Order: sequence, then structure tokens, then C-alpha cells
Amino acid sequence: MNFDMPADDDPRRLEIRAWLADHPNPSNADLHAAGYIVPHWPPPYGLGADPMHQLIIDDEMKRAGVGRTSNVTNAIGVGWAAPTILLAGSEWQKERFLPPIFDGTEIWCQLFSEPDAGSDLASLGTRAVKDGDEYVINGSKIWTSGAHRSQFGILIARTDPEVAKHKGISYFIVPMDTPGVTLSPIVDMTTAHSFNETHFDDVRLHEKYRVGAEGDGWRLAKVTPQTNVSHSLRRVRCGEPGRRCRTCSQSSGPAVACPMPTIASVQRSCSSSPKCCAWAECAPSVHGCTARLLAPRRRSKRSRETSTAKR
Repeated sequence: MNFDMPADDDPRRLEIRAWLADHPNPSNADLHAAGYIVPHWPPPYGLGADPMHQLIIDDEMKRAGVGRTSNVTNAIGVGWAAPTILLAGSEWQKERFLPPIFDGTEIWCQLFSEPDAGSDLASLGTRAVKDGDEYVINGSKIWTSGAHRSQFGILIARTDPEVAKHKGISYFIVPMDTPGVTLSPIVDMTTAHSFNETHFDDVRLHEKYRVGAEGDGWRLAKVTPQTNVSHSLRRVRCGEPGRRCRTCSQSSGPAVACPMPTIASVQRSCSSSPKCCAWAECAPSVHGCTARLLAPRRRSKRSRETSTAKR
């Protein structure tokens, strides 16, 4: 396989250059309308771009000095909330929330960690109790980055305390101006205010803001961090002696381009079974092909000494 970048006269390059000539200072809205914010997504949000096409887009944008700022200023929205909404959200949620996420007009935060849950997120105590067509939410979240600048948050809360802790959690979209949502700023030693503690006091949230089925929140919460990766490609060099792909068992090779998790690649590369991507391991994930370089295993000192003694 040839992973060299296409020539300057490649039709895909010319198409992007023509668009940039017509949009010399594109806004996030312009980039979203053209499919350039998440080009790997299927239409109407992206272009269904394959890995090489994504690299071409990145290259041409960089040459033109164009930054897709919503990917940076709204990282939780673009990289975490949007893929989860696409995967499990209702049609209303997709139509309402995805466009302003991509054009950068609505900023998102993540409401997962809790003061008393520690590293065991599944033991969260925030409750969402069904009351008619609404949920009444009580509890608190901690280390909420950018909550004071966000219009929406992605929240996981316990909807069924009677089942196993991983099964009683649901996933919600929370408008941050909902009555009962309050913030306590967390100011660090440099006086910077990046984090917050977020409190929910009898917050009433319509069921239309629940993403996916009730009780499916833990699965969606595991999906969310898988999407917190670059939407483009990563070139890895893995031809050093001793590196081996567990899929094909080969142990040396040239530099390769490996697709990172994308909506587009799940429809191609990983829909059925793991596939070897040259000298990396490709494991199927919800959003695509997760390629990771396999470094040689290092034996401990005790293991080496035991092996020497046996000889």
C-alpha cells in the first residue's frame, strides 16, 4: 500500500483550493456547511472522507492558514457529545444540537466525575428520578472544565438504584441555564478559573433530553472517551526490530498511516472483524478502527533472572 501524500495536482486538493479561494477567511459556519469540520463523518455533517482525503484536507487547511477553531474551543462538543448523539440520539437531538456544535455557536462541557465517586465512576450518586415526562435531578459533579462558558453539558446520572451499578445509569443532555443548576468555581493556585463544581438541586429535565434508552448510560459513557481523539490521521513508524503485530505476526516494516477512530471508517474497516494495518494492530471500536503501535514487551528483572537460572 502507498501512503505517500498525493501530488499537488490531485483533484481533491484542487477542489479544496477552489473552495478556499471563494472563502478566503471562512468562519466555522462556512467550514461546517462545506463538511470540513468533521470531514470523516457521513453527509450531511461531513464528506465521508477516507483517511487519505482527511490528510489532504488537513494539509490544504494548514497551507492556507485556516484553523477549524470549533474543534479546539468546543472540544467536548465536537469530540465527545456529537459522536454520542449521532450514535444514539433522537432525530430531534441530531437536528437541534449537531449544527451549532460544529459551527461553534454552542459550547459544551462534561458532567461525569463526582466528589464522592473517586475513580469508580459507576458508583456515581447523582440521581435522576422519573416524574411523568420529566426527570428530577439531584447531586453534584466535580472538575467540570469550562462549565461557566458552556451552554450545554453531557450528564450521566443514576435512574435505577435497584440494579447493578453499571446498568442503572442514563445519559442526558443538560441545558446549563436550567433552573436548579448552579456552579461553584474552582480556582487553582495560579488564580486561573478553568474548573467548577456543578450542583443539581431538583433540576427538572424533559425526557427528550435523554440520549438513548434509559439504563444505557454506562455504554454511552464508555463510547464518549473513545471519541476524544484526533479526527484525522496519525503517522506512526513501527519498523524497529522487535515490534510485532499480533494480528499478522510480522515484525518489521516501513512507516504507515493508521486511521484513528472515525465515524466513516467504522463502515469500512471494522464492520466485521479486526484487520491488520501493516505494522499496527487494528481493533474494532464503536466509532472505527483504533490503530495502536505495539511496542516490544519488556521482561522484568526477576523474569530475566529466573530464565537465566533455569538454563
